Amino acid sequence: MTPERIEQESKAFEAWYARTYLPTPMRGRTFNKYPTGVYWVQHVQDAWQAWQARAAQGDECGLTVKKGM
Repeated sequence: MTPERIEQESKAFEAWYARTYLPTPMRGRTFNKYPTGVYWVQHVQDAWQAWQARAAQGDECGLTVKKGM
């Protein structure tokens, strides 16, 4: 994936994860990253890696960003 696509997927992932799993007070702290780009929270990093794998397979998976969303 291109860097632009990775950034777009990252934003979509964070919005989906926050909406689905996080109580409101935790949303700001959960998506902190190390300088290497790895999320601080391991289960968030694991979910992000799964999201990227699905996105790399193509839009037919239904999880990737759709135009107009």
